Amino acid sequence: YYAVFHMASALLIDKGLHQDHSGVICLLGQEFATKGLLDKDEMRLVSRLQNMRHAVDYDDMFDWAEEDVKPLFNRTELLIKKMKSLLSLVE
Repeated sequence: YYAVFHMASALLIDKGLHQDHSGVICLLGQEFATKGLLDKDEMRLVSRLQNMRHAVDYDDMFDWAEEDVKPLFNRTELLIKKMKSLLSLVE
């Protein structure tokens, strides 16, 4: 999650937008998904990662198993690469 979060923050900063932690993902959707630069599946992945991070951080009795997170590694890596490529496309 934090790799995606920090890349989202970089995209927003590159565009001259600054947001607190809770607003980064929302603003990412507004600025990149609504313009077709990120698709719905990519934004669903971002939301899923955010929800997973929230569960781990705030639910004392919760832990993700390897089989829950391992399938997300490749998708997350591809998303980060795509987001990195968008740095040159923002105004």
